[in-house]
Amino acid sequence: MVEAPMHQRATNTIQEHMDRHFGPALSIECCDEMFEVVRRHGPPGPEVATWTTRGMSRHEFRQKDGTRVCFEVVVASYARFACHELPASLSLIGATLVAVGAGPRQHEILTLPFEIPGSTMRCALVYPPTMWDDDAGEVVGTDVPTFIAWIIPLSEAERVLVATRGVSALESFWEDEQVDVLDLGR
Repeated sequence: MVEAPMHQRATNTIQEHMDRHFGPALSIECCDEMFEVVRRHGPPGPEVATWTTRGMSRHEFRQKDGTRVCFEVVVASYARFACHELPASLSLIGATLVAVGAGPRQHEILTLPFEIPGSTMRCALVYPPTMWDDDAGEVVGTDVPTFIAWIIPLSEAERVLVATRGVSALESFWEDEQVDVLDLGR
């Protein structure tokens, strides 16, 4: 038996992880030479639209300490907010990260490049994918550590809360007010 090249084994491992945690790919929404953005059919349920990058992890990023890492990125909303602008934003954010060679930093605030119809949200928070399985955030079995970053669109009030009081204040607010982060009309 001929063994698959290391890069192909890692790609298969990452795609198996993405399929297991976020569901199988339904369609390719955006595609360029760097990676694709695919719509997925899976948890947390049919009322939720989920998109992920596919192939972004082929690009290695260097953290400030020199450590090599790879990423895939996920965004989700209620299906009523499903629109081309969400995967297009994910594609442009991912392409920018690849171009500058800097992966998404946890709790970083990103500007959404496109307006989301029916929503006033113009920025997003990089967050661990806590809405899915506990082990959805890191792919096991790759040579280079590979992480999954969840891009959560934020309201202006939520952005200000993070900027002035930090992510823990936002998390407390979400918990106290029982905020549904999938509702982009909040």
